[in-house]
Amino acid sequence: MDRPGTAAAAFLLLFSLPFLGFGAFVFVAAIRHLAGGWAPANLAFLVFGLFFFAVGAVLLATGIVGPAKLREADRRRAEHPNQPWLWRDDWAEGYVKSTRKSNLISKCLLAGFWNVVSAPVIFLVPREVIYKRPIVAVAFLFPLIGLVLMVTALREVWRRLEFGNTSLQLASVPCEIGREFRGAIHARFAHSPEHAVQLKLSCINVVTSGSGDNQTKSEKILWRDEVTLSGAELYPAPTGTSIPVSFHIPADVPQSDSTSPRNSIVWLLTADADVPGVDYQDSFELPVFRTAASPAASTTVPPEWTEAPAHPTILVRPVANGATEFYFPAARNKQFAGGISTFGVIFAALIWFMTAHGAPFIFPLVFSVFEVVLIYAAMQLWMGTSSVVIGSGVLRVRSGFLDGGITREIPFAQITAVQTAITAQQGQATGTPYYDIQLLADSERITLGKTIRDKHEAEWLVSEMKRRIGLERPKAMAAAAR
Repeated sequence: MDRPGTAAAAFLLLFSLPFLGFGAFVFVAAIRHLAGGWAPANLAFLVFGLFFFAVGAVLLATGIVGPAKLREADRRRAEHPNQPWLWRDDWAEGYVKSTRKSNLISKCLLAGFWNVVSAPVIFLVPREVIYKRPIVAVAFLFPLIGLVLMVTALREVWRRLEFGNTSLQLASVPCEIGREFRGAIHARFAHSPEHAVQLKLSCINVVTSGSGDNQTKSEKILWRDEVTLSGAELYPAPTGTSIPVSFHIPADVPQSDSTSPRNSIVWLLTADADVPGVDYQDSFELPVFRTAASPAASTTVPPEWTEAPAHPTILVRPVANGATEFYFPAARNKQFAGGISTFGVIFAALIWFMTAHGAPFIFPLVFSVFEVVLIYAAMQLWMGTSSVVIGSGVLRVRSGFLDGGITREIPFAQITAVQTAITAQQGQATGTPYYDIQLLADSERITLGKTIRDKHEAEWLVSEMKRRIGLERPKAMAAAAR
């Protein structure tokens, strides 16, 4: 168990030496040049050397401290092999550290490295070269990107100073699958939130594919629930302000799993609030596990919404012969559609550029395949419609562009379930999931409506459809599940 950690520590120690040596050499050389006369380039090299020396010092400290932390983690695993929620020190003590600190460090390091490497361009590119060859001015994009990265890092520093060292206190450890999860976020609010505090609990499948320099990481949202708290629901605490947290975790979701670093399950609680100055944004990785006391998925009944959403995007209206129509209009997710369309325009510009400049045929061909997919997705979002009519013992569904498509009839007797499913998302783990409504009939899965943004609305629509089909649960059972 110690060999991989020891090897990694040795690698970090060796890797830190070039940074320390090179940084010290550049720093001393810059000091000597500054002693002989002031020059902006010498000051830039001074910062350059100082940054490289600091990176080497961080790598050296990590190589020294890292093995001790790995040994402690191995000890916890050996003592509690069947209780992974005791493997982390914060989980074992009944709280969760914020991930904001690691985000702050990574953003500061990225901003520092980028600016140190790109800033010398401002001093080293002669102005006469730019006048003769204006294309050389493209090099100044790199310092501009560095400025954006620096502003982002400074906002994270500001956020840290504003809200302090936040944490999530857990009512019980672990957060059991199939039961209520409760806790409280402790933060320091100098100003009350202008709007509500948005809490999101997400189950995320993190998959790493490829190898070496070609690795890519995808974060797929498997399950999401959202709660909105008003400012009045926050209450004072010894460390500042407490934000109450309460979610029902379904019985049919996967538990936290980090055994495979290339295919892991992560449960993430995020909190956002609009606060004067800098907005509050925080995230916590939760210990969500199935225990001996967790109910089996087959014995639990998922909660359902019985009240219509305040601002519905799907029309529910009566039609002829006492039937009800659920109409999914076009362009109901303009932000999502606009993002896909923007990517389509960018890909089209890249295809034109490669074709105009004689790029090998394979590159425009590959980009064209992606362009076709983007065009179809954009058309679905801008012009796709669905109509579901329920009545007289039959469900009729028609999907297509602008109210077109072929109508299909499914008798109630063949329908076994109506459910929601996350089939699209905008962004990564903290992004926005979109829900489809799916019908199961004789082992066939039929999509009734696509890309519903609000989970409350999607679950309410499912409840209404099931009630009209005759699949609804007794009210007493539904109330108990809530």
